[in-house]
Amino acid sequence: MSWIILAALLSGSASELSELYRTLDFAWTSDAPTGRELIAARGGSIVFSAGVPVALINGVPRRMEQAPRIEGGKLVIPAELAEEVRRIAEPRGRALEPAAAPVDRSRPRFPPCSIVLDPGHGRGGENHTGGVGKGGLMEKDVTLDIGLRLQGVLEEAGAKVVMTRTGEGRFVAEKYADLQHRVDVAQAADPDLLLSIHVNWAENSMATGYEVWVPAKTTSTRDRACRELARRLRQELGRVIPTEDRGTKDEKDLYVLRNTTCTAVMAELDFISNAAVERRLSEPGYRQKIAEALAEALRGYLEARR
Repeated sequence: MSWIILAALLSGSASELSELYRTLDFAWTSDAPTGRELIAARGGSIVFSAGVPVALINGVPRRMEQAPRIEGGKLVIPAELAEEVRRIAEPRGRALEPAAAPVDRSRPRFPPCSIVLDPGHGRGGENHTGGVGKGGLMEKDVTLDIGLRLQGVLEEAGAKVVMTRTGEGRFVAEKYADLQHRVDVAQAADPDLLLSIHVNWAENSMATGYEVWVPAKTTSTRDRACRELARRLRQELGRVIPTEDRGTKDEKDLYVLRNTTCTAVMAELDFISNAAVERRLSEPGYRQKIAEALAEALRGYLEARR
């Protein structure tokens, strides 16, 4: 991955390209294995791929009339996507200046914080799909979509977010090599908290419910913090997930939770093996509600610890 300034052609106008390049301050990360492009600016983030007419604007999918494309070795983005870049990017040379007036935001701002989001599975093709519903919906796709939506909500509210993956990532054949990668990302970030996002699966196709996993029980300050975060997550998830609360669990001593040192929990967002749940998890609006509920739980937890 390399950070570079985005080159965009707008309606075929080279002069507009020059103006965008010269006046706006933003960066672009290209993830070659997945084809995903991430634009990062002070006002938010945009994720898109060449040839795909859908972009994630601060975690929310938006369909475009035209897809981004590669032309003459350059990445060409449609005018509507370029307008979103203008919206989230500040004038070059003024990124560190205070705003002239308060920004009107629809949700409370986060206190200064760093959060690691870990969308479960998805690093190694068919071996890392996670649970798969009868309709073919894969856990790895659900967790990534909710993770990216949550990233957008958090960053829009002022939180610093580190993702353990933003796509398929490099192939990892061995399960624990993948898990260790996630641990390494979290340890390097030294965040205020880590949230791992999963959906459950069971042979019993009638199983339903959400639950939150914490490290194996101890009497440490970290243990109390993890359980408090789990409580808040279950409380907020209960407002949007129409199935039962299965509680806070710790008996599995999960690898990522065990081997990180920050406050760390894993949320299981219902059972993809249940046909009704699978249908709900397929809906973008429902995923957005879950992301916003998770964000509210994280905000409440961090506010209480100030």
